[in-house]
Amino acid sequence: MENAIRNRTSNKLVLMLIDAWRSEFLFGSHENNHMPFLNRLRLFDHVSSYNAHLQPPTVTMPRIKAITAGIIPSFVDVLLNFASDSMNDDNIIDRLWKSGRRLMFCGDDTWLKLFPGRFLDRSEGIVSFYVNDYIEVGLLISSPSISLIFRTSLFSNDWTAFSDLQVDNNVTLCLKKELTNETISTWDVMILHYLGLDHIGHSLGGESNILHKKLKEMDGIIENIYDTLVRVHNSNFSMLIFGDHGMTEAGNHGGSSEKEVNVPLIYIDGQRIQGARSILFSAIYSIEQIDIVPTLASIFNFEIPVKSLGITFVDQLVPRKRKKDYLMPLVSLLKNSYQITGLLDVANAHLNNCIEDCIKNLEGFCHKRNLSQISLASNIASCKKSLHSVQEKLMTKEAAFKSFSYIFLGICISIMVSCISIWLLFSTVAIAQTVAKTHNEPFMNG
Repeated sequence: MENAIRNRTSNKLVLMLIDAWRSEFLFGSHENNHMPFLNRLRLFDHVSSYNAHLQPPTVTMPRIKAITAGIIPSFVDVLLNFASDSMNDDNIIDRLWKSGRRLMFCGDDTWLKLFPGRFLDRSEGIVSFYVNDYIEVGLLISSPSISLIFRTSLFSNDWTAFSDLQVDNNVTLCLKKELTNETISTWDVMILHYLGLDHIGHSLGGESNILHKKLKEMDGIIENIYDTLVRVHNSNFSMLIFGDHGMTEAGNHGGSSEKEVNVPLIYIDGQRIQGARSILFSAIYSIEQIDIVPTLASIFNFEIPVKSLGITFVDQLVPRKRKKDYLMPLVSLLKNSYQITGLLDVANAHLNNCIEDCIKNLEGFCHKRNLSQISLASNIASCKKSLHSVQEKLMTKEAAFKSFSYIFLGICISIMVSCISIWLLFSTVAIAQTVAKTHNEPFMNG
């Protein structure tokens, strides 16, 4: 059983985060298909598509915390967004690093601040707060001739088209260096964080035509990464492409509108490329963005971060055509159930039943019993239902607690501001009286 799970574990993982990539940018109408490669790839059964829902605040640093630790971020994190401190909560980056995985990073330097010392020394961070630095990229792609140069030279040695580098070009140059035959074997996990889409939204709005060109650029980069991994690693890799948050029609984010709290998530399972079949329709499943955490824990076979509220969706990644295909989802659900149970104040009977059924079925695998696929599927379905029910309650409780904290913080700030105002008022009066007394004394003496 252990060998079967190990054989399903990926050796190479690429996480590509496209900042402010809202769901309709990928899942919108056919007329607005600005990512043709990714949409074609979705029509093969080794690729899974998700609409990932997330919780406010829809700001990058809190979202990175949520994506890596499975926690609900607080609005206090928004205040800290401009001065990111190192991550204290248990998270997948630390878990990967402690398990001996070599982590490479290119993109928003928030990651390097949150996880100091975790990435290879040659990792490159890009300052994220210069929102006009999309311009050179937009101009490059708007020219058909230069666009052709971009597409044909992306992973060649001719980079003369990029003499005046800007935010996303720097990330792509860093990526290009890591996909050579000499360097690709020196890392296990590559994290990319592209900022250009977000910057265009802030500068030109969420409906700008420049956004469409940026999406096509991202699509071309995804295609090149995919082709390189297939060529070099054949099938032993995984790719996860997702947004941290969306954007409004005005190009803003930070709130809780539908366009801000729904992002695409695409998982590419390299181990299923061999024999992958085309499908007529790509289903789009619904998950919580924090569900990334226990899912990656299963894919890379490490423990789930202790405070994570995420629910594994490994059962949707692995096709269950044979009995042994149920093994990894059952193990993933069992670990997730134990971990979630540790967050509860009172035992949950449904989760306990889930754990018992998973253990019974896994023992059946060990002893090679004749297990029914119907009962295995029923076990998975009931576990997912129980876990989602508990997740909803925990998320509601967490949100309510943080809302109370925000109210209390607001009251404290109001009191502090009032005290400062009163102090300033009395200080001003005292100063005025002193000045008046100083000016009046000579006159009175005269």
